[in-house]
Amino acid sequence: MHCTNCSEAISDLAEVCPKCGVRQYSVKKYCYGCGEPVKEIQEMCTSCGVSIKKTNKSSGTGEAMHPAIPALLSFLIAGLGQLVNGQVAKGIVCFIGSIILAFITVGLSAIITMPMLIIDAYLIGKKRQEGKQVGDWEFF
Repeated sequence: MHCTNCSEAISDLAEVCPKCGVRQYSVKKYCYGCGEPVKEIQEMCTSCGVSIKKTNKSSGTGEAMHPAIPALLSFLIAGLGQLVNGQVAKGIVCFIGSIILAFITVGLSAIITMPMLIIDAYLIGKKRQEGKQVGDWEFF
């Protein structure tokens, strides 16, 4: 991965470039995939094909909601946090799967499924808030 401000090669896990100190994806002068120069209005890198633009689909204001909101909704109803995060099919499957497992295990499955769904909703919400792309079936 390359810094989007100075094109320095950095770790894939880095949120801030150690050379220039700029938070990644806040400035887009260079492609994070290959390090080639890009223009602010480009949506993808013409050298490597990586998507450059951040996409926030959570609200009309352009700002993603706090990740605790989907986590709280998943605590209330299994799968609701996934629905709010835009993972509709995953949310429906989690909801139906939780109901079926609850009947089979007399509710004991909630000890395992609910924390998993809450953590998943929070981490996916955090990725969306950072502007990262999230797949329809992506977990954690």
